Amino acid sequence: MNEKEIAEMLERYKEGRATAQEEALLLSWSLAFREEGKDMLSMEEREEETAHIWRKLEQDLFKTRKIRVWPRIAAAAVILIGISIGFYFYSQNPTDVVLAGNSIKPGKNSATLTLSNGKRIKLDAAADGKLIGEPGISISKTADGKLVYNLSETVSQNGKPQQNTLETFNGEQYQVMLPDGSHVWLNAASTLKYPLAFSARERLVELSGEAYFEVAHNPEKPFRVKTAQQQIEVLGTHFNINAYKDDALSRTTLLSGRVKVTTPALARNGNGEILLSPGQQTILMGNKISLEQADLEAAVAWKNGYFMFKSENIRSVMKKVSRWYNVEIIYQGDVPDDKFGGVVSRFSNVAQVLKKLELTDKVHFKIEGRRIIVTK
Repeated sequence: MNEKEIAEMLERYKEGRATAQEEALLLSWSLAFREEGKDMLSMEEREEETAHIWRKLEQDLFKTRKIRVWPRIAAAAVILIGISIGFYFYSQNPTDVVLAGNSIKPGKNSATLTLSNGKRIKLDAAADGKLIGEPGISISKTADGKLVYNLSETVSQNGKPQQNTLETFNGEQYQVMLPDGSHVWLNAASTLKYPLAFSARERLVELSGEAYFEVAHNPEKPFRVKTAQQQIEVLGTHFNINAYKDDALSRTTLLSGRVKVTTPALARNGNGEILLSPGQQTILMGNKISLEQADLEAAVAWKNGYFMFKSENIRSVMKKVSRWYNVEIIYQGDVPDDKFGGVVSRFSNVAQVLKKLELTDKVHFKIEGRRIIVTK
């Protein structure tokens, strides 16, 4: 396909006349195109057209918020790098990365449930159906990777509340339907602690890592999420918390409803409490907290089945890769600090993710077992 045909296809896309196959082909072209000589499309024109495609794809993804959108644009999963000269696409075939990485599969629906008596249940090894059945209490596992609690109204707690813990390791994710009907998606390397039955005054859970919450509405009993540094209070809403202990910052992103984020360490300077409206997020970094507009699609991309990078350096990108693919990341030499952005399915083998990163010609990878070496 020559430049004139590409330009015509881009025009059809802008006018909404491009077929699904042409849309996929356009982004595949963007990936594989190598800057050589003088072309009919200038760098500024390519950047403008590619940005237009990117915005439309983001809008489509936001409208659907479902992984089912991916069959249409599977070939368009791209990694773009924004640098001073614009978007740079580099064509090569890192065969060693592909061959070595094909054996590293993506994460799966799995977690470990620890009951109040200390019993540990590895959920991917447990049979679907009822796991625990006692008078008034039922804990079941569904075929699609969800833990479901059902408690009768007559269940009461005597003495210290019974705590359950749901834990995912690197390469795992899971869902849980809490006793009050709230739905929680747990990302890799995360831990959620919750009582078997909530108290009469509040619904308190503890989180380390990342989770997406859809809280059952109950104005008489606030739902609170406690992390290492903050507490988030809601009545009934949808929100995402990213609070990994090994990250420099924590994010709370609100999709609907209203939440209050409390940071005890900042209470003295008047920034201890922040009320969030839909579309906003708080970012806590050290002893500073900020409130800003959120990229909602990026915040919950992991829950919807894909990576979405927005102006992230390679260390941030690879930390997510490490958690999901359960691999060790090693950096060698002077690894660049360029910002990466783009989208790729979380259900691809790690080789496909690395190959798209290598297309920028800014970083390269070598795979040794479950170790990924990053070089310039």
